[in-house]
Amino acid sequence: MARNRTTAGLSDGVLVIKAGGEGETINTAEWALKQKKPLFIISSDNMLGSRRFLSMGAISVENPEELKNAL
Repeated sequence: MARNRTTAGLSDGVLVIKAGGEGETINTAEWALKQKKPLFIISSDNMLGSRRFLSMGAISVENPEELKNAL
């Protein structure tokens, strides 16, 4: 799990493509939020993990241009 903390810490933000209820993606996303990094979710993903992070303040994006503008 230290790798996920490091990945989030070195990033300008974290983009979640698909997130179920648990796993490495969820762990990295949680570290991003703990470190006050922007967390982005692909808006077409309606999985449990993605919905959870959207309710916690993640930013929904639909295309690369939106992601670029948000950073």
